[in-house]
Amino acid sequence: MAKYVLIWIATFITIFNVDLMKIEKLKELKKKRYFIPMTFLIVTSLVVVLAYSDNKSSNAIATKSDISMLESRIEELRSQIESKVNNNFQNDKGVIWNIDGIQHSDDIEVLESLNKILYLYSENRYIEAIQEIEKGQTLVMDPITKIDFFNISANIYYCIGDFMNAKEFYITALNTSNRNNLPENLKDTIKITQAAIYGNLGITFYKLGNTHQAIENISKSIELNEEFANKKDVAGSYNNLAHIYRDAGNLEYALNAYNSALEIFEEIGNKKGIITTKTNIGMIYKDFNQIDQAIDFSSRAYKYLKENYTEIDEATRLEASILNHLSLMYRDNHDYDQAENYSKAALDIASKYNFIDIKGNVLNNIGILHMCKNEYDEALTFFNESLLIHQNNKNRQSEGNAMVNIGIVYYEQRKMDLAKDYITKGYSIFDEIGYEIGKQTALQYLEILKDI
Repeated sequence: MAKYVLIWIATFITIFNVDLMKIEKLKELKKKRYFIPMTFLIVTSLVVVLAYSDNKSSNAIATKSDISMLESRIEELRSQIESKVNNNFQNDKGVIWNIDGIQHSDDIEVLESLNKILYLYSENRYIEAIQEIEKGQTLVMDPITKIDFFNISANIYYCIGDFMNAKEFYITALNTSNRNNLPENLKDTIKITQAAIYGNLGITFYKLGNTHQAIENISKSIELNEEFANKKDVAGSYNNLAHIYRDAGNLEYALNAYNSALEIFEEIGNKKGIITTKTNIGMIYKDFNQIDQAIDFSSRAYKYLKENYTEIDEATRLEASILNHLSLMYRDNHDYDQAENYSKAALDIASKYNFIDIKGNVLNNIGILHMCKNEYDEALTFFNESLLIHQNNKNRQSEGNAMVNIGIVYYEQRKMDLAKDYITKGYSIFDEIGYEIGKQTALQYLEILKDI
């Protein structure tokens, strides 16, 4: 039994102490079918849909795969901005902004900066994207553009696992949106943007381990978006609420929320939503230890994908994710051969199509599979491969996870100095980015190692 506890902790399952009053409030909001928006004006909203590794949220994965619609819409956003740069502003300096009595016009530069940030992000060049964000902050922006710039930049920080900076950028965007002198004709647009930012900030607090603030901000997002509701966004909100309920240990609430999302996605024919939600429901049944039902739901998601999904690149990404999930379920059913087959299939797809984020997570889960089989040297090989990918991608949160997982293997091998070294490194990364859930997990092991 002790070993299984270690393995579960290695995959970062954490039960929050949830403010029950807030949970009750969310139940009431849920009855009214509020939602978390997936607005994308020049705004990107974070919506957690699929977990790519073995845990109750997203196994500390802070990449574009963790954000619904971001990857599929990022090229669209870049095209919009590029069009403005090349066409609308080609021979025009844009609006002249009078700031502190001085005329400024950095419209073109800001749009070019946003275009470059999104391009670098889409190419996995995260360090350069962050450098461009830092340069972009020096430009003079009108308030509306500033809201968009800081929200998009916050999303980039979120994607690389820097949740502290993400939080600060979201708050800056919100503070700017609350100015009294913003144009009256943009009132509705600003409200929708605020709702998106509140939702993004809520998910960031969720990653930081602050469930109370997560619920507070998502509730604000829900309230602001009531008058702008549409069915797809309602379904997206149910997925988000389900993740919070799941991490809080309220599996019945989570299952109800996922079923509500699935019903809506099926009604409007949203194929990606159907696939991801069926897979998420499978993970809930996995948590209930109803493995047969878990496999059934994920298998149905896989069948639906193969029969109905035509967007090749996105379909292959979803296929790799579902195969990874099925591997986890067979592993928990102690069918290690089947688990290995599904893991290898997921790894092949992720490698072939260069889905680096998924590949890193699949390697992590293969490492856990080898831990289940007491094959610690093999586990180390896969964890180290996962670590290298996340280090190259500058994904700090996933890097910290890999460090702790490696430390746990050394703990099992009774190599206590190495165990302490790696877990301490993981803790330091979590502390740097403000990832409280990871810090708590690492501290549990450091407490054990302290007395050995």
